[in-house]
Amino acid sequence: MTKNQTIKKSRLEEAKHFLEEAAEKWPSEFLTREDAVVFSGKAISVGHLANLDSARLGPKGSFFIGRRRVYAKKPFVDWLLSRLEV
Repeated sequence: MTKNQTIKKSRLEEAKHFLEEAAEKWPSEFLTREDAVVFSGKAISVGHLANLDSARLGPKGSFFIGRRRVYAKKPFVDWLLSRLEV
């Protein structure tokens, strides 16, 4: 493994750890789109999530409560992890 590959792997592991830790501290098992923006540190926007959902590329297992799209925390975190790049 090259030095760059080692660094990338280390950064991905660090990001994974950070997201998993943030998920443990999150006060609910569900996130609205607005919560998802806060959870991600504004790395993803409400509009981008809406666009991904309409293209069926957003987090799996989302549902509506009234007019609000809601994501289960675990699938949302798994989805974020799948999108990580270093």
